[in-house]
Amino acid sequence: MDFITGSDTEVEYNERGYVILIKSKNLIPNYSFEAGTNEDADNWTEAGDADRASDKVHSGAWSLKSICVNSNASSTNGPFTVTPGHTYKFGVWIFRDSGFAGSTSIDMSDLPTGDPTAVVSASGAWTYGYVNWQNPSYTSVTVRAVTDGTSNGKVWFDDLELIDLTEASGATYGLYTSNLLECDTDVTFGKLSWIADIPEGCTIAFLTASASSPDGLNASLDTVATAVTNSGECEIKSPPNKYFQFRAILKSVSGKITPVLKKVTVTSAVKAINTEVGAERSYKAVLVPGELVNFKIHFNIPMSTDPADSCAVTIVPVSGTPLTLNGSGIWTDSYTFETNNTETLGSMGGGFATVAVSGGKTTTYSHPIRQTYSSFILFATDEKATVDRFNLFPNPFSPNGDGRNDEASLMFTAGTDPTDVTVKIFDLKGKLMKTLFSRQAVIGDQTVAWDGRDEKGQICPVGVYVIQLKKGNVAKNGTITLAK
Repeated sequence: MDFITGSDTEVEYNERGYVILIKSKNLIPNYSFEAGTNEDADNWTEAGDADRASDKVHSGAWSLKSICVNSNASSTNGPFTVTPGHTYKFGVWIFRDSGFAGSTSIDMSDLPTGDPTAVVSASGAWTYGYVNWQNPSYTSVTVRAVTDGTSNGKVWFDDLELIDLTEASGATYGLYTSNLLECDTDVTFGKLSWIADIPEGCTIAFLTASASSPDGLNASLDTVATAVTNSGECEIKSPPNKYFQFRAILKSVSGKITPVLKKVTVTSAVKAINTEVGAERSYKAVLVPGELVNFKIHFNIPMSTDPADSCAVTIVPVSGTPLTLNGSGIWTDSYTFETNNTETLGSMGGGFATVAVSGGKTTTYSHPIRQTYSSFILFATDEKATVDRFNLFPNPFSPNGDGRNDEASLMFTAGTDPTDVTVKIFDLKGKLMKTLFSRQAVIGDQTVAWDGRDEKGQICPVGVYVIQLKKGNVAKNGTITLAK
């Protein structure tokens, strides 16, 4: 499961939705020109050749545009309060078009002493310019956006900033808490991985918690990693449980820079499970009475290969008695376990069945394995699924890239006489989302997979969809649920 939505303390989301430390306050009101009415920006007195504009922006929807009709034109904002003796960062983003030949800068309205000026000279792209200003004695200032050039050029100003660096000095911390993850049953959690920008002098510490109820999460936090690299992963220490949450503590030693947390992914200990049928252990998801079935289990984290730590697999049908496969099984390596069942299947009543994995032991923290796959396999009541009945598994499915139930498969029998067959996906309003299968002269058993994408290759929204199997002139509809 992927995260970057949750609650926060002293952190915020930047324009891309990433988690960062709350920046020191920008003292310039309406520094990005977002507030205003039409061409007039609040807090600003625009020069005669300057207006609020939306045709070119660095961020947001607005900037300040000067068409440079007048030489040495300036737009002003202020006065506002500053602190004598403090050091400030004074910066701006400027875009100069290729026809502009003059100078572009920001300053503080020609202060009598030590007027700071940030100049940008490059053209053709948004360029950042700044200067650090040591305030000698002033208690208030007015900032100016200045152009001095030909009448043919155009200049855009955006995202001015005046940051009090003295106030911002010292270590700063921020806490991000993820949304609660609720599982259907107890799950053994595997890895936490992250993608971030972590400058020198910054860290992100990760803590995890699991509990049988939401109320128990705050009492069970475990530190699993302190990240100093931009990407990485660590094994989750929290034991198997139904509820899970993680926290990230963002730290900046100086308070002047921030780590950026972009993405966190949490996986279960079990990576995947395969159904194997017969002596040759070929993959098959539809099982029938009399078959010999086994399972191969793949893990995300290292497992104890002691024979005493073998895994058990239980098949739980919709109706009928659950079956735990006999035989101890073998570890082929620390990441793969194969069952060693020697009994053929009896009747399981038909329909979907859940597969539950238990036992085993993780190497690092000695956690037992708990993993359940709902509607993972399908039992037919005889040797073939009939043409009057087609089967979907898993249902629901979740094409989120976590390696679990990312595709749904449709199995059907076209019969012995060649016939035209189509399989289509519709939303509940009847809109065609995807044609999965369209062939002529089809015979025999067929399997078609849907990865949750529409004709344009985009993942469809979460919800219920109609799947239509048409054989000749006879159509049969079923439903399938796409989950997160």
